[in-house]
Amino acid sequence: MRYFIGISLALNAFLTMYLFGVLPFLFYTSILILTASFVYIRYLIGQRRIMLEDIESLLSDIDGFTNHLSEVYELEMFYGDATLESLITHSKQLVENIYDYESLIASYDEDADDAEEQPAQEQTQEIHFEQEEE
Repeated sequence: MRYFIGISLALNAFLTMYLFGVLPFLFYTSILILTASFVYIRYLIGQRRIMLEDIESLLSDIDGFTNHLSEVYELEMFYGDATLESLITHSKQLVENIYDYESLIASYDEDADDAEEQPAQEQTQEIHFEQEEE
């Protein structure tokens, strides 16, 4: 099915160029590229959303494991066991490392959001500056 759509789009592009000239062909091609880019970006956003949900699930599973291990360590027959104590310490370190990765991803999101907002603010400042000159 994808091949059929691709062949159809290519034939339409060449037909457009043959009938109407080069400029409509370039316009058609740019629309195709923009549409493909939009679809690909939506796909990447969906994949990223799935990845973040998986990380949150992993964090909750590891946190549950740490709590369960702490409960076992607090039982009378295991209280003071060095092996369980080292397991608890190790699981807490693992959870902290994963939270660090999560905060790193969140800070990357904030930086990306700030970068998107900044050009818009600069454009508004330029417009105000141009109006003041007139």
